[in-house]
Amino acid sequence: MGLPGCDIDDGMALLYLLGQEQIHLAAVTTSFGNSTIEKVYANTQRMFRELRLEHIPLKKGAFSRQDRHSEASHFLAADISRRQQPVTLLITGSPTNIYAACLENLKILDDIEELVFMGGITEPLMIGGKQMAELNFSSDPEATHYLLNCPVKKTVLSAQICLNAFFDEQKVQKVSELQDYPALAYLQKPLRLWYDFINRKYGNPGFHVWDIVAAVYITNPELFDRHEVSITSTIDDLHTGFLRTGKVHGSHRHPVNLPTRIQHIEHFWHCVFESWKHYTS
Repeated sequence: MGLPGCDIDDGMALLYLLGQEQIHLAAVTTSFGNSTIEKVYANTQRMFRELRLEHIPLKKGAFSRQDRHSEASHFLAADISRRQQPVTLLITGSPTNIYAACLENLKILDDIEELVFMGGITEPLMIGGKQMAELNFSSDPEATHYLLNCPVKKTVLSAQICLNAFFDEQKVQKVSELQDYPALAYLQKPLRLWYDFINRKYGNPGFHVWDIVAAVYITNPELFDRHEVSITSTIDDLHTGFLRTGKVHGSHRHPVNLPTRIQHIEHFWHCVFESWKHYTS
């Protein structure tokens, strides 16, 4: 949220979840990926201060996939099992933190209701005629491979489905017109900076809100088709985030839901803006 050259969709997704009455946001962990963990953590601390979110645990994640254990992994390994009901984990960056937590305490898999990922590509990702690298699954291929094959319910919102969620000039203008709402007032400046950056770099009059798609899936799964597949990607495949898929056979115990389309895009955007409007600091 305001780091030069870094997507703001993570912060937009956080604001979306904060506006959802049915969501109890138990904690936030930060991860490396398109920036360093130091910059991401400091940026998130600033956001928490500005939005007065100090009541929500915020934990610093791993520095890299070569050094996976962290404050975040220790917290996840202990906290998930202490909760009275299973949790849903929204993974919008590197999957390193939860993988390291599993290495510390494998029993937490029994207490996870669902893993919801934003990441992966099923074909080359083209933005404004330029190929964009996948940054989430590819940041830690070993962790991704483990989690995609673990015995937990899993949904992956790939980059391809996120191409349906385009934040254009009209939506930027709508944010400007709704400045009486705290979340939308908070978004205005970084939103305009990011919009202008993407327009200059890719020639696109707008940007894709990758992580919001995964957050909306958690609250409104009916807006998405259900597409169960067997993901057979090797660790080498995942170095580029490539999702190699096949049909689910009876012997495959751990299929992955890989939605292919947002079925009601206008209602999708209605949910996003209403949630932002509902947020109160």
